[in-house]
Amino acid sequence: TKKCMRTQFIRYLVRIDEQTLLVDSIEEMAKIFAPIDTADEAFSYAIAGTGYAALFDLETIKKPTLYSDPVEESFVEEVNGGYIVHLFDSYLCGCGPHITQSVAVTVRKDGTLQISEPVDAFSDPQNDDLCVD
Repeated sequence: TKKCMRTQFIRYLVRIDEQTLLVDSIEEMAKIFAPIDTADEAFSYAIAGTGYAALFDLETIKKPTLYSDPVEESFVEEVNGGYIVHLFDSYLCGCGPHITQSVAVTVRKDGTLQISEPVDAFSDPQNDDLCVD
């Protein structure tokens, strides 16, 4: 596991009926936003709840190093009882290569999340010499 000086937390301020609420857990998000009834809701909920990113236009990366085949762009798939959202973890830490991993996030209608094991997807060779701390 790579270690960096940077620590990252996901927190949101949500304004509801003249009140500002601090949302700092998936349980709090579920209380506010569930049920998750559409693919668009599941997509944004998965990003907000995990901090993972949606990636599109992967063809714009010049000569990527591929670690899995195929590497699919972000999408949402409806499954029994919820949605699977295909996202990416591209946390830059240490020295390159910086491998972007794909992650499947299952979003249930009640707002619970299940996250798959990350799978190495690709790296951008332009960042191979980049060191981030």
